[in-house]
Amino acid sequence: MALDRLRRAGRHSAPADIGSVSGSIKANGFRLDGVYEPALGAFRSSAWRAEEVDFKIYTLDPAKSETQDIQFHQLGVAIDTQAADAGGAVTTKFREKDEGAHQTLLLTHPAVGAASPPPTNSVYSQGPSEIEGSYEGLRTTQLLDLWRFLVALADRDDPDAAIGAQNELRAKLLAMLPLWDNVNATATIRDVAIETPGIAISVKTLSETLAIGGLDARSDLRLALKLDDFSLKSPLIPAWIQPLTPTAVDFDMKLSVAGLDKVARVAIEDFDFAAKPPLSAISDAKIAAILAAGDPKLTLAPGRLTSPSLDLTFEGELALTPKPAGRFKVTADALDKTLAVLAEAADADAQMQPAVLGVTFLKGLAKQDGNGRLAWEIEIDGDGAVTVNGMAMPEN
Repeated sequence: MALDRLRRAGRHSAPADIGSVSGSIKANGFRLDGVYEPALGAFRSSAWRAEEVDFKIYTLDPAKSETQDIQFHQLGVAIDTQAADAGGAVTTKFREKDEGAHQTLLLTHPAVGAASPPPTNSVYSQGPSEIEGSYEGLRTTQLLDLWRFLVALADRDDPDAAIGAQNELRAKLLAMLPLWDNVNATATIRDVAIETPGIAISVKTLSETLAIGGLDARSDLRLALKLDDFSLKSPLIPAWIQPLTPTAVDFDMKLSVAGLDKVARVAIEDFDFAAKPPLSAISDAKIAAILAAGDPKLTLAPGRLTSPSLDLTFEGELALTPKPAGRFKVTADALDKTLAVLAEAADADAQMQPAVLGVTFLKGLAKQDGNGRLAWEIEIDGDGAVTVNGMAMPEN
């Protein structure tokens, strides 16, 4: 299917709990080229294009004399996908590139007495962005089969239809497992800026990665975040906070657990639409026991946080059952700049003195590593005891 040039615009207005809502969406230069393969239940390949997309929404709440006017403008959207057979499932790779976006939010406030507060104007903008990832082993044909079954079930004028079709529904749900093998995506956005009354935030580069494993023998959930040249400015923030505010962050976390396939099977095989609740207390206990025996683990990949007064690294892992136990390593520069900032703040505000004492105490616990940095080896045993560089910490 190819549409060389298409302009679509729609407007809609409807009553809502907050009053009335109206809006429109418009896409210029929209184009879709693709090849859909029914056997895969997916596009073998596709290319989506739009020169620009405009979205507007306006709300009016007469009871509060408030209005919201949101306008969003997206430039140059391009989305490409490629799919392949993955042994009865589908693996699809995708890539989206945008040239930039701009959003404004204008909020008017109700009058207070005879005075009318000025409207609040918030602006969000971003430069070029890119999203790249894949759906690996997605059970598309099974998902479509379930969808057709649910649509047909909804069309039946029988309140007990779902109860009567439970066995067939269970079979279709079990056929979908593990849903997919892995879903992952990495988004990178450049030149992000947010301005609201009293605060301005900017980021040179923002990158986020999300990966979700299927309901398999062992599944992982990974979240990674990276910020470069982060800036936060506001006249409402004390000046001493600025040197402590992170300017760059690199964080990568993974949560893994075994037995989600068994959990899914228990939930599917034991549910009963005629019962309230659909899952019995026995089924809940089964699921809890499977998760407890699944060796859930939290892993922090080597990460970093930097500010004008601090350079911090961290890594480690924590087993969550039967009781939290693990090891972490944290390193930092000499902390002299951080202590100087906190000491200056404590001179003006006595409530900051505990922070000075806390950082001083942490510095005293540290050892120097091979790079001349302060290092803390933190160990947590299954009984809740915590040691830092071999020194036992007081228990609460």
